Amino acid sequence: MAAAFAAKNAIKSGEKLTPEAMSALVDQLFATKEPYFGPHGRPVIVTLELEELERRFKK
Repeated sequence: MAAAFAAKNAIKSGEKLTPEAMSALVDQLFATKEPYFGPHGRPVIVTLELEELERRFKK
């Protein structure tokens, strides 16, 4: 039930957020017991090496 509620009320792709709203979301995320995984068990945060970021942005 909690997972369905979270999915229904999630921010949709393409929805614009203010910097304040983004900061509040990060604060709320790290205030949870399990900040690294979403309600469906998928990772919320990934670690990328600098080289991977450069490759993805074609630098």
